[in-house]
Amino acid sequence: MRKTFLLMLCCFTWLVLNSQVKVSFEDLIREPDKYVGQRVKVTTPLVITGVYYDSLIVSDQRLFVPEEQAFGLSEGDSTEYYRLLAFNRSHRLRIESSIRPYSILTGGIIRGFQGLVTQSGVLVTGKAPHVANNKPADRLPKVKEANLVICSSNVQNLFADLGGYAGAKTEKQLDLQLEKIAKGLLYSKSDLFALCEVEKGNKTAALLCERMNRLRKSDSYRFVPSRSADGDTIGVCFIYRADRLVPYGETSYAYPIESIYGERFKMQGFTHIRSGEQFVVSLNHLRSKRGPAQRADSLRMLNIQAIEPLLDAAPVTYQDSDILILGDFNCYTYERPIQYLVQRGYADLLPKGDYSYVYKGESGSLDRVFASPSMAGQIISVKALHLNADYFYSLGYRSRYAKPTRYRYSDHDPVIIYVRLKNADDR
Repeated sequence: MRKTFLLMLCCFTWLVLNSQVKVSFEDLIREPDKYVGQRVKVTTPLVITGVYYDSLIVSDQRLFVPEEQAFGLSEGDSTEYYRLLAFNRSHRLRIESSIRPYSILTGGIIRGFQGLVTQSGVLVTGKAPHVANNKPADRLPKVKEANLVICSSNVQNLFADLGGYAGAKTEKQLDLQLEKIAKGLLYSKSDLFALCEVEKGNKTAALLCERMNRLRKSDSYRFVPSRSADGDTIGVCFIYRADRLVPYGETSYAYPIESIYGERFKMQGFTHIRSGEQFVVSLNHLRSKRGPAQRADSLRMLNIQAIEPLLDAAPVTYQDSDILILGDFNCYTYERPIQYLVQRGYADLLPKGDYSYVYKGESGSLDRVFASPSMAGQIISVKALHLNADYFYSLGYRSRYAKPTRYRYSDHDPVIIYVRLKNADDR
């Protein structure tokens, strides 16, 4: 009898510890405290909205930064902005795992998740969950009509030298960083690269060009020299295929060289060799979002207003009104700098619903593409190429898990612009 009792007790204990409550996503977010301490099986498919070192942020849909859909604090109180903000905060859960599933991508779908609810909004599992739709979204579109392809990309602190405030700390890291960036850029098959966060002036640009030429087994990649040959400040850089394009006119700068923004705002003219057509590119890296939102927004507006004289003078300076405005704007669709350019008559060409950045489980487009009226009609397609933002940070060049692939070469996705220049022959 005693053995039978002990066996029944063990079975009962096992059943209690392993019993599961079936719940929907809505149940968990509506009454989060009700299920704490219980094992649950989530009946609703969970969409991964962010991936981190030991956890996933999930919701019932992909979450976008509220400023992608409504005016925010910079435009005064916004009922729709606050509604979206509250929705994002309440409609997400965190899955923690003792196994770090580095191969899982943002956008993947988890069906039938099973785990323990340890606290409100936190689910724990001892194994990596099975994820559907977990494939890279990096396929290049087929745009046969294009005769010019431009890649705009933040390459995330590329330094030629080691030991700076950011970037590679060892020769091995620098080699891997260059390899990943070069492979990511070359994959886009672009003729012109408008790059942000290329530090140390010409020294770093030369290193990246050398790596791109080595991988392509050519010497066609060149860079537009900076007025600062060396330095620790964040800069922007043009790299181009010399067999397709040639720069013309002097490089224009929005800020004096001694300014902290001295190398972050440049304008350059380019000639398409085959057709002789010319166009102008304004490349910009606006002030980051660190600090109070209002202050940062105001400083980014000052950045936009600083490039206005260059934009206004471009038709005379470069004898051409075909202008592209590219770069890392550090602001989303309904923030003031973006809307200001739209009000000035420049077309915002990044498709609605696309994204180039994921932060704290929210997607958005910090990397923008604008065109003057004469240039907008020559743009066939604009697409964020999802090589980076959907991936774990741990796949980056600093991690022991990193591989020399094109994936996660930066925290921003590159944006690819397909152009059909007037009077240009086929590629």
